[in-house]
Amino acid sequence: MRTLISSLGLCLFLGGLVPGWAVDASVSADGTGRADPVARPRVDLWIAESPPGVEVLAAYGRITGSGAPDRLISASAEGVRAVRVHAAGRGPRGGALMNPVDGLRIPARDSVRLSPDGLHLMLMGPVHPLRAGEFLRLRLKFARSGITVVRVPVRRHG
Repeated sequence: MRTLISSLGLCLFLGGLVPGWAVDASVSADGTGRADPVARPRVDLWIAESPPGVEVLAAYGRITGSGAPDRLISASAEGVRAVRVHAAGRGPRGGALMNPVDGLRIPARDSVRLSPDGLHLMLMGPVHPLRAGEFLRLRLKFARSGITVVRVPVRRHG
């Protein structure tokens, strides 16, 4: 039994240190941390590296629904002032606009694509520039399935 517990501890420790070892932690919808039988959406995101001095980052990828529809109602991350869902659009003179969106509907057994030219997560006010190879833990709160914490890699954009 001690060996099993030690092995589990080592895996969790390495999950926080070794690139590519993503450790996802889910918290029950009531926030108690107890096991929750609700199936959670699958989250596969990455953050675009930005040049020094840029105050806004973006996360792209896919969120795939489980067996029932859900809705992303909020997001947060340590080291970032705010995380919001935005939709890219065009202004009256053709310039790019980022419009805030109130939540994100996740269909059952289907994916929502997050991209530069559509819906995406805006990460505003990072404490320091994020470089390719680093990771950021995002805390996503879904209306039906509760809170999911994901480890998101930073990649070069383009």
